[in-house]
Amino acid sequence: MTPISLRALIALKLLVLVALWSFGSARTAVSSPPGALARVQSHNGDGGDLFGSAVALSRDGQVLVVGADLEASRSSADGADNALPGAGAAYVFQRDGDGWRQIAYLKASTPTSGGGFGFAVAVSDDGQTIAVSAPFEPGAGLGSVHVFRGSGSQWTPVAHLQAPEGVERFGVDMDLSNSGAELAVAAVGPAAQAQAHVFTWRARRWALDGVVTHRAADGAEVVPRVALAGHGRLLALANGATAVRLFEPAGDGWALALDALSPPPAEHDPALALAFSADGQTLAVAHAQGRIDVHAHTPATGWTPQAHLRAAPDAPALGQRLTLSADGGTLAAIAAGDAATIYRFRRQHGQWQAMTSLLPGPSHDRPFGSAIALSPDGSTLAVGSRFEPRSRWPWPMAPLPAAGAVHLFSPA
Repeated sequence: MTPISLRALIALKLLVLVALWSFGSARTAVSSPPGALARVQSHNGDGGDLFGSAVALSRDGQVLVVGADLEASRSSADGADNALPGAGAAYVFQRDGDGWRQIAYLKASTPTSGGGFGFAVAVSDDGQTIAVSAPFEPGAGLGSVHVFRGSGSQWTPVAHLQAPEGVERFGVDMDLSNSGAELAVAAVGPAAQAQAHVFTWRARRWALDGVVTHRAADGAEVVPRVALAGHGRLLALANGATAVRLFEPAGDGWALALDALSPPPAEHDPALALAFSADGQTLAVAHAQGRIDVHAHTPATGWTPQAHLRAAPDAPALGQRLTLSADGGTLAAIAAGDAATIYRFRRQHGQWQAMTSLLPGPSHDRPFGSAIALSPDGSTLAVGSRFEPRSRWPWPMAPLPAAGAVHLFSPA
């Protein structure tokens, strides 16, 4: 027998290792749910990053922004040092002919341990304005929002909006108008107030247009949630305890337009998520006890309830998170349980009908459904899975827990 050279032996061992790793990866990596178009993870994912805590899509579904609020690197130049636990990061992906590719890795201007950059993310219709919140970043108050402009791999920070003194969790929720010129930031103010700070991009800078409030009852937990109509001229604010209020521009600021949507929520059934259509004529409100109320507006009747959507009988509570298409005709929501389900509804002639639900794959559990976003044109659905593990090379190494992932679907 002809002896095998050392070089050939090394090559053979490498081939065996690659084959074992490929086989092992297929067995240990968490697969995408049935029907998913793609599964994306960050380039520098580590255990505990929670990639997929927040997601947002451009109008055509070609740009995806993902928050990882516990990512730990110190700067966008070095994503592997892990020196600042909980500093957070945001990732930008773009879809092309070869699928999804990461094009940008965003960090706070001065990353802070525990700042939570990436807790909430938003993107304009054209995919060229991105807002990323860091609701635990210290300043005069607690929390901030970073705004970036750009495209492809070139992104420039254009604003660092910080919480005023006495305000906390600034950026715990936020929404951006279609054009990217109006931004609403939720926060917790003094005296149990839910607040929405409204900013407008003009003269090449972000300016504060006004602050609206919605005080919760004494002793109630304040859970501020905000939604901005696509045109940027109607705002919904929930305080986590009482009915949702609507505000609109008035003079040099914003004023109350409707004190409470009807019907008001039941006791201990606060609004947990809000979503507006682009024209501001449809508003979906998800409540803690598992119901989504869809409200519609017409000049003749004003705001009236159009539907009360629920999950299937005996299913987990619906609507911990929801998303609405720009035309207000397609709604997707998460029903979180032992195996989260994505419920989808479509409006036809004023009536809402359930569509086929999206179920996680066999290796998914509670983490599937940590965040959800429907592109405004309705073409793409992104679902975060922040506790999903990340497989490691070589195969025998244990997967990295809670690295996180995002799954992309075509909801048609």
